[in-house]
Amino acid sequence: MSFDKEIDFIEKNNLSTPIMFFNETLALEPLNLIKQHLKNVEIYYAVKSCYNVPLLRFFAQQKIGAEVMSELEFDLAKKCKFNNIIVNGMGRSFSFTEKVLNSTDTIFIVDSNRDLDIVKKFLEKNKRKNCRLGIRIRLNDKKKNYSDNHYLDPLNKLGNYIDSDVYGNFLSLIETENRAIWDIVHLHFTINELNPSVYTKAIEEVKQHIDLIKKQKNIYPKRVDLGGGFEVYSKDLVDKFKTLFMEIEKSFSKNFSYQKLVVEPGRFLSAYSGYVFGKIIDIKQVQHKYWLITDIGTNVLIPNSNARYKLLYPKPSISGHLVGVTDGITSGVNNVIEREYLKNLPNIGDYMVVGNVGGYTDVYSTFWGYSPFVVCNKYENSKIKITRTIKDIKKLHKIFFK
Repeated sequence: MSFDKEIDFIEKNNLSTPIMFFNETLALEPLNLIKQHLKNVEIYYAVKSCYNVPLLRFFAQQKIGAEVMSELEFDLAKKCKFNNIIVNGMGRSFSFTEKVLNSTDTIFIVDSNRDLDIVKKFLEKNKRKNCRLGIRIRLNDKKKNYSDNHYLDPLNKLGNYIDSDVYGNFLSLIETENRAIWDIVHLHFTINELNPSVYTKAIEEVKQHIDLIKKQKNIYPKRVDLGGGFEVYSKDLVDKFKTLFMEIEKSFSKNFSYQKLVVEPGRFLSAYSGYVFGKIIDIKQVQHKYWLITDIGTNVLIPNSNARYKLLYPKPSISGHLVGVTDGITSGVNNVIEREYLKNLPNIGDYMVVGNVGGYTDVYSTFWGYSPFVVCNKYENSKIKITRTIKDIKKLHKIFFK
């Protein structure tokens, strides 16, 4: 991938690094891969992965839906013209829930008894309204040990067991109130996953459960939502993704004839579309390793062990000088890239480009150590436009340091 156009744009506009780019053409690659190999699927982009408005509008134009976790994200999805929205999360206020239930083309995912009480109050207040509802369920073994905060940890906050009072009360509402429509059974059980058996096992388990509920109560959901959790897209994993999606398609078609399949990719769709330009501001040798200190800091990249940041330039090699990429903050979590090899060491002042930064990055931009940064969008016609300007950043400084 050549970055000549971006470098020319940076220098012509006298821009200082770091500078984030979101590229629409790159965003299409993972989206088209899903569409080609996971047939008859409904795709909902997990908005929490990226708040870049031009990119969100681009996804909305591709006729996919949005999955949101809060009122801010709901309003953002509406602003960006997503026609179908799944509202997930916890602790939603009555006013927000009422706004969701009053809106067309939205599905409200119930997570607690309080959510159910709000839905019931809404139905009592609005006698002619229907509610499209879903519930997030957990199918995992309660006795098995998982690490803290793992999606399958028995004490994880997300979702409800099928023997819980919340789930029982949800089913009772669906049974007794014909305006409460069971649209989705929702699952989310993994992160950075490429193993098809993880998904096929979940499909088989939820199939058995839905069959049982249908037999006992004669109710069932219209759609099955496998959530997100796909590994971040990259070209060298395309064959594995093809296998993953085809196996999910095969298993779902085998098990379900009435339900529609839904997935909620977030970072899978947007991470690959983002790359950030920085400068190498120092090089420090520690024994046989060279630390490349960059101005790409935690204001740009969230320090997270699940991140899949990738050095794009200078281009890595299979051997040579062992390098790591970090910023100037002393915390070890600020290591952008822990381990890579370069045939030739760069010079202080050279450009550096880090890829796979289009998810969970700009969302978390803060003043921690460094200022917010310039953001550009590169469109399908290769035109580049600054979407967060230096002027915008000065306004943020004025607000933050008033």
